[in-house]
Amino acid sequence: MYLNTSYNLLTPIYSLLTKPFDFFALKSLKILKNNMKYYYSDLEIVANIYDEEKDRLKAKLGNFCYKSESYYKCQLLLDNTLVESSKNLLDLHSIQVQMERLYDYFGLKREGGSVLDLNDLEYISVLNFLRINELLSLCIAGKIKVRVFNKKIIFSPADSFSKKEFYATWFSRYIEASSNLSTIKHILELSTLLKGKVNDDVLDFIFDKVFSIKFSEIPIAGRNLGCVRLLVLSIEIIFSIQYYLIANKTSYISIDELLDKFNLKKEDVVLLLELQKKQLVSEQFLFGKESELRINVTTFIKCIRTFFHKLSEEFKEVDKREYLLGGIFFEENSIKNRMSSLDYQHRYVVFNGINRGDIKIKNELDIEYIIYDKEEKRYYFIQSKYSIFGERSYFEGEVKQIQSDISKGLKQLRSARDLFEQGRLDLHLNKVGIENATLDNSSFILLHNIPQLDFQITKDKIALYDWNTFRNLLKNGECIIEDDGVYSLDKNIMLGNPQVVINKLLSEHKIYSLLKSRIDMNHKIVNRFTFYDKEIIVVGLGL
Repeated sequence: MYLNTSYNLLTPIYSLLTKPFDFFALKSLKILKNNMKYYYSDLEIVANIYDEEKDRLKAKLGNFCYKSESYYKCQLLLDNTLVESSKNLLDLHSIQVQMERLYDYFGLKREGGSVLDLNDLEYISVLNFLRINELLSLCIAGKIKVRVFNKKIIFSPADSFSKKEFYATWFSRYIEASSNLSTIKHILELSTLLKGKVNDDVLDFIFDKVFSIKFSEIPIAGRNLGCVRLLVLSIEIIFSIQYYLIANKTSYISIDELLDKFNLKKEDVVLLLELQKKQLVSEQFLFGKESELRINVTTFIKCIRTFFHKLSEEFKEVDKREYLLGGIFFEENSIKNRMSSLDYQHRYVVFNGINRGDIKIKNELDIEYIIYDKEEKRYYFIQSKYSIFGERSYFEGEVKQIQSDISKGLKQLRSARDLFEQGRLDLHLNKVGIENATLDNSSFILLHNIPQLDFQITKDKIALYDWNTFRNLLKNGECIIEDDGVYSLDKNIMLGNPQVVINKLLSEHKIYSLLKSRIDMNHKIVNRFTFYDKEIIVVGLGL
């Protein structure tokens, strides 16, 4: 949602999101107003209310921290009682996101044992404050507008371009959620089929889904890294526990029982358990005591990249990891090798890219490679950015990525396009075998592995796709439905404009079209909650 935000606003927005109880909203707005796309008096009213509520809640943070650590679970249980009682308070997804934000803000590594009491209005008030915190960040970014009435504050999309950005975000969220559910389902099935054993096919599946790199593609030196070996061991332990829990219809297993049933070492299980205790509550996928080990497969899939990053720090292998299977390996080897495989050869040709040293004048260009679509006679100039760390499920994670790798990648693509328009790339393009590329038959695309930035486009028409999405789109939106078959569009699609791609998938693809009514519904969804003494009404944001 922050992709087209003025770069000068990203640092204060990041500060607002990461330090919600220390941010002076009204004072900051007056400093930032000249950089903001939209600025109006109603926004100052909201900022003033934010500051007042912030000061009130800040005095009670110790109590909120104690309740979070001693009373409430971070994860909600979606039973009928909770669903019914939340209808007039705030939607469950928002509660969950703000709960995780609060626990992470406190840095909690322990949690209570009870499900959140929705009648605990004081605790709910701090979650509502965090919700306003996110809405205020989107106002500063120019994505939403706010109108203040006597007892109501209404938030809605700022303009038509913002509506399209929200729509792309909703679509990519549905795709990510569906993919995660499919991954979890397949893991559960594999653990049952293989009776808790992990083989190379399992490792290939998980690594490809989570890291966009098959385990078998990682060089031997990469597999021998301590962080990789421990990650594989973690997968083996989770698989074994999951099989036992399903087979015995129970929710926990003791270490002794685990060692008795599976070929595991006690010191390995204890090590993983101790490492997990060091993680934030929202990132723990193995927990409990030695007599009652429990797992959360959903959290495992969601947080495995973060855990792997921390393992590489623990083993002091960050640089080696980056070179052997991280950004450098992914950007220079993995994608290009996959694109050159038999799956794509019949339609696509992969040409070598261009770097800044190839051009005699000062520039910032970097094109990893160029893909030529033989059937549509179209060129895709590709830059890729890879984050082994993964992403947070909150807005601050997106802002941080845009501030660093994403902004750099966009700058490299813009430099390449400018030089291309000036004719300064012609000689080098001819050297690699390209003679008929023009701006009209070319698109510039930034690939990454950040689902929050999937199907996005900048105002100057640079497309962004998650790599897993992009490789399926090259096959006309191919998706595999287990026990049903492979589905794709009947006609070729061109990928230069993600918004056009989304419309095609939702209108013509047999599987994706089933999502259209659910995604369109976000335009009409109205969420209401109480903040300060105002009724907050959030219209058409899908948040």
